[in-house]
Amino acid sequence: MRNKVINLNDINNDYLFFEYYKENEHQSYNPKKSMLKFIKKAAEITLTEKQKMYFNEFFVNGKSVNQIAAETNRHKSTVSREIKRVKQKLRTYSQLYF
Repeated sequence: MRNKVINLNDINNDYLFFEYYKENEHQSYNPKKSMLKFIKKAAEITLTEKQKMYFNEFFVNGKSVNQIAAETNRHKSTVSREIKRVKQKLRTYSQLYF
């Protein structure tokens, strides 16, 4: 089968590049998406099980320190301290990566 030669002109130029970028959309760089992906992976690898629970409740589910403390039967200062440790750990790893 022969390859078909397509000459670029003003009419088909935009269409061809649109199709290319649509097909390769996952390859385009998005800093916010990249940072979120990194944070999730870093949390999965570096945090303890308890810290992962605090991370998910505080950052993902948007619960307050008081709500988490009430649900886990811990003092709010303990929860706050653990969340501070999570932030510090992720900040340290993100500085190495970014």
